[in-house]
Amino acid sequence: MRRILCTTVIALATFVTTATYADSNAAGPRGSDAKNAIEESNARFAKAAANNDASAMAAGYAADAWLLPPGSDIIKGRQGIREFFKSVTAGEVLNTIAQRTVEVEKSGNTAYEVGTFSWIVQPKGKMAATTVGKYIVVWKREADGTWKAYRDAWNTSRASE
Repeated sequence: MRRILCTTVIALATFVTTATYADSNAAGPRGSDAKNAIEESNARFAKAAANNDASAMAAGYAADAWLLPPGSDIIKGRQGIREFFKSVTAGEVLNTIAQRTVEVEKSGNTAYEVGTFSWIVQPKGKMAATTVGKYIVVWKREADGTWKAYRDAWNTSRASE
């Protein structure tokens, strides 16, 4: 009896450890884990912003995503998010975004990211304005294995310079 109990405990411990390890290293795009996939998405977002490409900025969001920008109502859906970023990047503006992921925690097909950012906006022929802040994004893994921003909220840490 003791041997059966011991074998059962070892088998259960092995299963739990394997399942936990497999879940914590679940594949995202090109086999990366959730944190790497999220950081890759952030890099694509920054590149899209530098190119004033609102469609590419919105592409990292789930179809049913919500954007919760400061001083604004909730913006729902990828199309609404694209329109928001289109208004931000309108005209000949240089947008430089630097993000730093501070923490990513994942559970199943959901992850959250906490980070900091600086966003420099410089309209052609004018002085640049820098906004520094922090954000939290809830991510969800889509059916194709990619991670998309599902809920995105941010605010400033200090006034624009």
